[in-house]
Amino acid sequence: MNPTAAVALLLLTVLPAWQGLPHPTVQAGQALENPSFTLVRPAPGVRLRLCPDSVVLYIAEPGTGPKKLVHAGQSLAGILHRPVTCFASREKQGPALRNRDKERVTGWIQAQVRDGKKVDVVSHGTAARLSVEALRSTRSKKGQIHFYSLGQPVIDLSPRIPTLMVLGKEVRAGVAIDTKPATSRAESLGTFLARIDRDIYADSLNDLLHPKEKFRHPRQIHPLAIRLVADSTYHGSKWHVLREGFDLEEEKHRLDRWLDQPKNSALVEKNPQAIWRFNRLTADKGGPKNWYLDWYPVHRVETEAWKKNPDEARRAGKKRWQYTEIRSVSHRHFVPLNMHGPVFSEKDMLASQLKVVRDSFGRPSLSYEMVASRKRAYAVFTEANLRRHSAIILSGSVHLAPQIMGRIPGHGLISGRFKVSELDKLIQKCIESGMAGQDEGK
Repeated sequence: MNPTAAVALLLLTVLPAWQGLPHPTVQAGQALENPSFTLVRPAPGVRLRLCPDSVVLYIAEPGTGPKKLVHAGQSLAGILHRPVTCFASREKQGPALRNRDKERVTGWIQAQVRDGKKVDVVSHGTAARLSVEALRSTRSKKGQIHFYSLGQPVIDLSPRIPTLMVLGKEVRAGVAIDTKPATSRAESLGTFLARIDRDIYADSLNDLLHPKEKFRHPRQIHPLAIRLVADSTYHGSKWHVLREGFDLEEEKHRLDRWLDQPKNSALVEKNPQAIWRFNRLTADKGGPKNWYLDWYPVHRVETEAWKKNPDEARRAGKKRWQYTEIRSVSHRHFVPLNMHGPVFSEKDMLASQLKVVRDSFGRPSLSYEMVASRKRAYAVFTEANLRRHSAIILSGSVHLAPQIMGRIPGHGLISGRFKVSELDKLIQKCIESGMAGQDEGK
């Protein structure tokens, strides 16, 4: 994700969601009438939000190449669930070229305004100068244009153009900033975005953007993933602070109230994955209080008595399901997972090193190794979370929740009550999902 993403994250919090409706767009990289602009769309599979009267213009830093420009635009488009138009100036320009770029941007914005569109202009770093000059030359109605400057302080344009500045851990609206920007051109877009925390900034955006109901971003379920189990001592990292900790007792009460409803209880008994219905509820509707907490089902298998004769097992009052023994971190066969912390999935692992082996007790186990680019991150993750539990999630269910006892250099072993056939199927799923390690070294 990129700086475009910074605003993206911010806008995602505040813009209403219309799902399942098509939005006219073009293929990523297809030129518009003016070849200086490129319209990109979200990646395949992202549900588009219908905003026919609103457009987004992302102005990248001068010198951004075509590929990086499209990649940045797609990151923003993926978070906003909307197409994004991108523009970048040449790195070394004389006054004539700068004026030409200003005229191009002004003309593009003015054309949208004439068509009655609302325009969100997003600039990154030093592109703020071009953005400000273009906006000052644009005629529009009050509130028809919103301007977002990422990593660069700007002077308030005018009352008709609400201005938001994101500087490291500060968000300022509509005022001049005299502090130095917290980022530099050398900093990657992804690093910049990692500093932006939705919960920290949501309140700051309320007055400017008038948000409606908080939009809960759908979570992606990986065939194989490693996440932290939520715990009350977790407060995030240096650059990505969790504003409010996990109140696990309160979260358990909320889950109890939902599960105690016969309809919901029947749903999760039939299919534990139905817990997503609870996770998707907003806090005011009885869902998780902390946006970053999701409940995942504990892995279960049907008992032999039920497999042989369900009717007889039911009459005898025998339990149908046998659950993995992780009671220390589970509640009613569900585990609270920390969605704020990092996740390591099959996409971070080498396909060639994902294999079935035997552990010290002779049990079938899964051996894995991180790709070179993620080994250090995995080692830092394990070292920073000593004594916490990490959940091993396979196809949406928690199979294990071992306690992290030391720094793990980038490879490990997942042991449990597995069958070789189960692990073989899992490996095949991971490979089919497109593991990052398949392309390494090619």
